[in-house]
Amino acid sequence: MSVQITFSGSLVNQSTPEVWNVLEEEFESVILLLKKEKPSLYKKIIDSNGNFRSFVGVYLNGTQLEGHFKDIKLRQNDEVLFIGSVAGG
Repeated sequence: MSVQITFSGSLVNQSTPEVWNVLEEEFESVILLLKKEKPSLYKKIIDSNGNFRSFVGVYLNGTQLEGHFKDIKLRQNDEVLFIGSVAGG
């Protein structure tokens, strides 16, 4: 099983999104793998209380996720997007 994880916006310091393919079946496992494999990105996404930072949008197959993420199951070819927004006008 492969799930595509994309990091975009202010989370990456480049104009091209960073794409990461994982074999995880649960959203929570993706977060734990992120903490282990990409700690600097993890710190940009997760605050010191273990919650998603307020400026990070999280999408699963184009639908914004809100609230509790621990029980979300992932399926083959799912796409997860983490996008950081920048404040300003």
